[in-house]
Amino acid sequence: MGIKQRIWEIVEPAKSGDKLSHYFDIGLMVLIILNVIAVVIETATIKDNSLINKFFHHLCG
Repeated sequence: MGIKQRIWEIVEPAKSGDKLSHYFDIGLMVLIILNVIAVVIETATIKDNSLINKFFHHLCG
């Protein structure tokens, strides 16, 4: 199997038993969620800077 074919298989939705593709899918979902959170936080800073402080205080302990 060529490298291009394997990369294509990893990027496509995971097939049963393909752990690397499954981990790639999870990592991609995590990045998307983190980006959405970043946009929400950035938007919240415009409205109320104290929201960000409360969020990070809660997150970091």
